[in-house]
Amino acid sequence: MSPTSSYHTEAMKDGWGYDISKVNAPTFMTAGIGDFDAGSATSKEQGSDEESGIVQGITPLWSLQENFDLLPNSVTKVIARKKNVDHGDSHLQFDGYMTAWFKWQLQGDQEAATVFIGTPPELLSNDLYQDQQINVAD
Repeated sequence: MSPTSSYHTEAMKDGWGYDISKVNAPTFMTAGIGDFDAGSATSKEQGSDEESGIVQGITPLWSLQENFDLLPNSVTKVIARKKNVDHGDSHLQFDGYMTAWFKWQLQGDQEAATVFIGTPPELLSNDLYQDQQINVAD
C-alpha cells in the first residue's frame, strides 16, 4: 500500500530493502502528500538537510514513480496520492479504494474495477487525489 522509499531502506540499512521489479502481482501504491509522507526531496540522491528545507519523506512522489516505473508492464499497477493526508492517517484514508482494489483483484468484481478501469476511471477524476497513474496489464 505505502512502500518505504529506497532512500530510507538504503540509508537505514534496516533489512527492509526490496526489488520491486521482481513483483509480478497487481500493485496499488498510495501515499499522502503531508510532510512526513511526501517530504520535499525530489530524488533519492538528495539527502535530508533540514537546514536547507530538504527532507526525505517515507513515501515521496519520486519513490512512488520509481516503483511504478520498475514494476513490469505485464502487471496492473496504480499510484495515487491523497491530498490533506499524512502517513499516520493514510491507513484510515484509503480504505474505500483499497476495498475496491481487492474486490476487483481477488473477486473479479467489475463494479469495483470501474474505479481503476472505467471510462474514465473514477480514481483519475477524484479531486481528493493527485499524481494518479494507472497501467492496466493486457
